[in-house]
Amino acid sequence: MQELAARVSGGRVGSRAPRPTLQVWLPAATRNSHTAVLLFPGGAFVFLSKDWEGEWIARELADRGITAVVVNYRMPSDATMNDRSIGPLQDAQQALRVVRQHAAEWGVRPDRVGVMGFSVGGHVAAMASTQFRQALVPNPDNVSLRPDFSVLVYPLISMQVPLTHLESRANLLGKQPTDAQLRRFSADLQVSDQTPPTLLLAATDDTVVDVGNSIVYYEALRRHHVPASMVLLPDGGHGFFLSARNRWLDPLWAWLQHDGWLLP
Repeated sequence: MQELAARVSGGRVGSRAPRPTLQVWLPAATRNSHTAVLLFPGGAFVFLSKDWEGEWIARELADRGITAVVVNYRMPSDATMNDRSIGPLQDAQQALRVVRQHAAEWGVRPDRVGVMGFSVGGHVAAMASTQFRQALVPNPDNVSLRPDFSVLVYPLISMQVPLTHLESRANLLGKQPTDAQLRRFSADLQVSDQTPPTLLLAATDDTVVDVGNSIVYYEALRRHHVPASMVLLPDGGHGFFLSARNRWLDPLWAWLQHDGWLLP
C-alpha cells in the first residue's frame, strides 16, 4: 500500500483550504480490485473528521484492494463561493472527474468508482449519487459524474424538520433556506431510477443524525427499484469507531464482495 497526494484543483489540504484536495491510498498491485472509493468525512460542514472517517478507513479499504481517495472538500462559505450550497457537491463532482481521468495511472477501472460518506459527508455522497446529470464544474470531456455505487454511513439525508440536523443545514443553506432549497438538498427527494446501488449503515440510537434519514433514503431507493441494502445497529450512536468495528465493517465487506467490487 502506498499513499500519494493529488490536487483536485490546487491549494492545500485542510477543511478551510480555499480549494479542495485529494489524498489517495493505492493498494498493493497483487491485491488490486481496480475499484476506487471516494471518501467524504463528516464534520457538520464546519470541519472534516479525517482521522477515522478519512485516513483510517482509507487504509482499511486499501488493505482490501480498493484505491481509497479521501476528498478534502471545502466548507460552505459565502466568502469563497458564489453559491455556498453547491460547494461540497462541486468538489464531489470534481473529485469523480479527477479519479476517472487518473484511472489508468492509479490502476482503477473508470466504471468501478464509488462514493462513501459519513454523517454530512454522507449527504455529500448522496447528493453526488442523485444530482449527477447537471455538471456544476467544467466538464468539457464529458466524464461521467455518476458514482457506480454508494455507501452511506449514519448519513444526513433530509433538510426537512424533524429529520435534519439543524446546525449542518444552516452551515450549508443558511439560517432561512427556501422551500426550493429544502427540497433540492433533501437527497431522498432526488432519488431516480439511475441512482447507483447503495448500502446504508446506521444505528437506531443515533442522537445526532436521526436514523430516519437512512430509512427515508432506503424507501426512496426501493420506490425507484434501485438495488439497496440497509444495516441498522441497535446501538452505536453517531460514529461507529469506538464500538466493535466488525459490527459494521463485516456488512460493508460482505456487500462490496457480493456486488463484485472486491476480488474473490
